[in-house]
Amino acid sequence: MTHRSTPRHTPPLASFCGSLLKEDVLLNVLTQTSMMSEDGVQRIKNDIVMFKKNLEKLLSTLSSEPRAELKRIVELATRYYEDARFYLERGDVLTAFGCINYAHGLLDAVRIELGLWDVEDEE
Repeated sequence: MTHRSTPRHTPPLASFCGSLLKEDVLLNVLTQTSMMSEDGVQRIKNDIVMFKKNLEKLLSTLSSEPRAELKRIVELATRYYEDARFYLERGDVLTAFGCINYAHGLLDAVRIELGLWDVEDEE
């Protein structure tokens, strides 16, 4: 019996992604995106400022003791916000972008749950 280190059939997506990584095509694509430009960095900075404003607004409307699960989600969102700032300061733009988007998504989930979602109020 022969042991194979890789499966006999590689799913098409996995095969495609593997070829991208092997040929450094993915890295080339990422470095050519607008996220790596000064405009991309400024967008992340703006998203960080917007998150802080949205967080302050949410905290001002919360009852003195929100439900434990909502409090936990706000804490997680705040950690992602802090991570975004950390990674941006170190020049890891893509990770900062991912972190601030997670932060916004978590905060939006709390706002939706509390009935505070106002699309017209969005910046």
